[in-house]
Amino acid sequence: MGALWILTFALYGSATSCYGEYGTVVGWPMLMAVVTIISSLWDVGHGEWAKRSLRVMVPGVMILILSVAVISYGLYRLQLS
Repeated sequence: MGALWILTFALYGSATSCYGEYGTVVGWPMLMAVVTIISSLWDVGHGEWAKRSLRVMVPGVMILILSVAVISYGLYRLQLS
């Protein structure tokens, strides 16, 4: 698990250079959102969420997915201009 955590920061570091001057501004929120989404899906897959709690988690994960999409689209539009 520790190796995966270190790998995420290595990927974050290499990805920020691809984003240019907005790398740290865009990369960090996307990294945290993706880590949260993946860990939530992992927890659901292993049955750690009860059905009642799942109704709370699903909207939160959907908001995170939407935020990643908005940030990605904003970065795409920024690179076009």
